[in-house]
This record gives sequence, C-alpha cells and structure tokens, in this order.
Amino acid sequence: MVNKIILAMLCILAFCCNHTPNITEATTECEISSDSEDWCDMLGPACPNPASEETKILWSNSIADDVHFELVILNSQRQVIRKLVDHYYPRGDFAVVWALRDSLGVRVPSGFYSARLSSGSKVFCDGTTQVIEER
Repeated sequence: MVNKIILAMLCILAFCCNHTPNITEATTECEISSDSEDWCDMLGPACPNPASEETKILWSNSIADDVHFELVILNSQRQVIRKLVDHYYPRGDFAVVWALRDSLGVRVPSGFYSARLSSGSKVFCDGTTQVIEER
C-alpha cells in the first residue's frame, strides 16, 4: 500500500513538474501473482488518465538489482499492442512514456488499455488507461 502511495505521489510530481526518475522513452490473459503482496504494488498508475497525447506509467523494482522486466500495453481483447520495457533494471522507481501508439507506430483509437508488468513467471496487472481522441 505504501508503494502505491509513493508511486501516486511520483505521478503527481512527474505530471505537474515534468520530472520523472529514471524515465525511459517509448517511441493473453493476465494472472496476478498471489505469493507476495509487494508485487501487487510494483505497477503504479498511468497519468494523465484519461490521456489524449501520451501517458506516463510508473513502476518500481523492489526485488533485487539486475532483474529483467517487461511492460506491455494490452488492448480490450487482452492482445499485446506495444512493448514499452524489455530490459534488466536495478532496484528503484521508474517511469515509461507511452505515446499512445501501437508497435507499428500507429496511433491507437479511443478505448481502454491496460499495462502488464512481468518479471519471469510473475505477472502483475494495473487498472486501465482510457485513451481519448485528440481535440
């Protein structure tokens, strides 16, 4: 719970002050791991949400140094439409920017999308991000 609060505060800081720690630019059915409550707090909120241009997705590594993480965006049919993270990371808090584009660089239509953070066989789901048409 504390990690969620910290991540929410980082989200507000990133959105309001345009400052995000360790930011990474980013031009199947989900099973939630139940063996550790800490894993449930690793994927934070996307902000802004709803989004019309881009959104920042916050996440943290509280496991160990040099852990491989993958963060993907899923459409409403639970299909992977974009891989945002596929690297080894040290402990810490991170954020990735999703420019609301699929893996081909095409702007996604309005709808609901979700992020999936995984490391090895452990998978975590976040709530959805609503994408709205640009005005």
